[in-house]
Amino acid sequence: RRRLAALRCRCPQLHAAPTAQHTHTTRAQLAFLVSQLHVHGSCAKICSRDTLTSKGIIDPTTIMADSAPRLLIVGCGGVGGYFGGRLALKNRPCFLCREGAHYDALCANGLELKDGINAEHIKVKPLPREASLSACEGEPSALFTTSLDGLSPFDVVVITTKLVDFGSGNAKLSALAPHVAPNAIVFSLQNGVEATEMLAAAFGKRVVSAQCFISSFKTEPGKVHCVTGNTKGTIALGERRASEAFAQSGSGSERCKRLQANLVSCGTSCVVPEDMDIELWRKFVLSSTYGLFALGRLPFKIGCVVPETRAVILAAMRETIAVAAAANVILPDKMATDFIELLSKSPVAVKCSTLRDVEASKPSEIEDLSGSVIRL
Repeated sequence: RRRLAALRCRCPQLHAAPTAQHTHTTRAQLAFLVSQLHVHGSCAKICSRDTLTSKGIIDPTTIMADSAPRLLIVGCGGVGGYFGGRLALKNRPCFLCREGAHYDALCANGLELKDGINAEHIKVKPLPREASLSACEGEPSALFTTSLDGLSPFDVVVITTKLVDFGSGNAKLSALAPHVAPNAIVFSLQNGVEATEMLAAAFGKRVVSAQCFISSFKTEPGKVHCVTGNTKGTIALGERRASEAFAQSGSGSERCKRLQANLVSCGTSCVVPEDMDIELWRKFVLSSTYGLFALGRLPFKIGCVVPETRAVILAAMRETIAVAAAANVILPDKMATDFIELLSKSPVAVKCSTLRDVEASKPSEIEDLSGSVIRL
C-alpha cells in the first residue's frame, strides 16, 4: 500500500480521468505500472483476464461490465448479418463466414444492412485481421474471416447458421472450442428447440438460452435486408431452465442483463423473460410449420388467410403445443390462433426461411423443424 501511495504521488498519469475515446486502461499504462512497481521492489506481471478468472482472482461475472466484449458471430446470413451488423454500432464483432461470393463481398466492401420499412441503412466496414476487436469507437466495423487461427478467445459467441449448415455440430463445435474464453457467454439464434442443449453439451455453464424473432435475408452478396416491419427484430435470452444459474437467480442473471444492455444499446429489442424454455417453444410452435408454408410456396400472410391452408397450419401448431406439454412446457392453446391472426396481418414479402431455402434450391431445415416434432 505504501508503494502504491508513492506511485500515485509520482505518476498521476496512471489514474488520469478517461476521455470519451479512451475508457479503459491500456496495455502501455499497465506496462508502466509494472515497471514502476519493479523499481520500488515489488514483483508484478501482466496477466490476461482469462488467467485471472481461472485462478479465482477476479469474478467471472464481470465480463462486459467495464470493457467492450470480444464478439464472435458464427454466420453472416440473414440472422447473423442483421444482429451482428447492429452489434457493430457499439462493438467490433468478428464474423466467421464460409468461403464464397458473400464472403468476398464482405471482405471487399463490408456489410450493408437495410433495416425495416424505415429503410435505415447501416454500413459495416471490413477490418484488417490485425485490428483490435476490443475497441468500439469510430465507424461501425467488423472482421470478416473464414478462420479463427491466431485470434484471441472470444467473450460472447453467437451461433446463427442454419442447423442444416451446422450438421450434427460435434466436429464444428470441437473446432470452435479453443476460441471460446473460459467464462464466455455462448448462445444460439438457430431455429428449433434442440440447438441450446447441443451447445450445453459442448460448452457447459457458458451457454445461455436465446431465441430471435425476425424476418431478414441476404438480397445479394454483402447485403442483408430486414422486412420484419416497424420493429428491429427481437432477441429473447435467459438462463436455461436446467442450469445451475437458473436455480440460483432465475432466467435474469447478471450476465444476461449485461448482455441485454449491450444489445439494447445497439438498437436491438432484447427481453429477458422469466422462463426461456417457454420462449423457445413459443417460437417453435411457429417454426415447426415452416415446411407447410414451403410446400405450398406460401408467404405467411397467404397461408394464414386461405381457409384450407389456415386449417392445416392451425392443426400443426396445436400438435407442437401438445408435444411441448409432454416436455413439461405448458403453452396456451390460444397461442396457435394468436399466431395465425398475427401472420395474417404481415406484409406479403414476409416468408419463412424454409420457403426461401426451397426457392433458392438450398438444403432446408425440415429435419430440424418438422422432424423434431416427430422425434420429440
